[in-house]
Amino acid sequence: MRRPRIVAHRLNWLEWLAIGLSAWFFIYPSPYLPLFCALLVLPIAGLVINGIQQPSMASLVTLKKDRKGQDTYDVADFIDFPAWAILIRVLRDFEFEDVRTLIFPGLLAMGIISLILLLTHNRFSELRQHTALAYVLLVGNCWLYSYGAVYGSNCVFDRSEPAVFPTKVVDKSEHRGRRGRRNYYVHVAPWGHHLDRERIRVSRSTYATTAVGEEVDIDLYKGWLGMPWYEMVRHSE
Repeated sequence: MRRPRIVAHRLNWLEWLAIGLSAWFFIYPSPYLPLFCALLVLPIAGLVINGIQQPSMASLVTLKKDRKGQDTYDVADFIDFPAWAILIRVLRDFEFEDVRTLIFPGLLAMGIISLILLLTHNRFSELRQHTALAYVLLVGNCWLYSYGAVYGSNCVFDRSEPAVFPTKVVDKSEHRGRRGRRNYYVHVAPWGHHLDRERIRVSRSTYATTAVGEEVDIDLYKGWLGMPWYEMVRHSE
């Protein structure tokens, strides 16, 4: 019996736009707000447009053969590139007071994205058993997008007045990641109800110009979605 064919996604212009904006936001996130908003909208817009043209769930996944003849899968780039760019960028830029507050809003966002996915791609006739991994990857990327979107929106759109907690830098450290990328941290003394010293990720320039013993402030925000987050503010800034 002839196996049904996976239909490749064809929104090349939208995928190239997503790739370009994702790289821009990841490498040099300025202007921050317009780039974040654009990447926030692209996956949803892509699902709607692709759903109008190709309402099959299979159209969101490209199936190819590698050099060894094994199946490889590619989820639509207008989903996975913004998902990863948003998540990695906001994890680097914002510190959450309590990551557990993210669980319910993230699940709610995932439910909304899943509903949009099912409404726009409601044909399953082209699915086949051995492509289950492909759809796990699709759901996984939607999950990453949902949590990244909630995490980022809570901080980027927050306009609350911060509670200010004075503290000081007690140490600095840097670590090399798996791919050789260096991450820079400053360690601050206990502040507010944080009874242990805190490690905060900073940019390379901030790391280089911040001295151990320097007095800084921790600005604690309420969060646009009610999830508190904070940032370190130097008196010289």
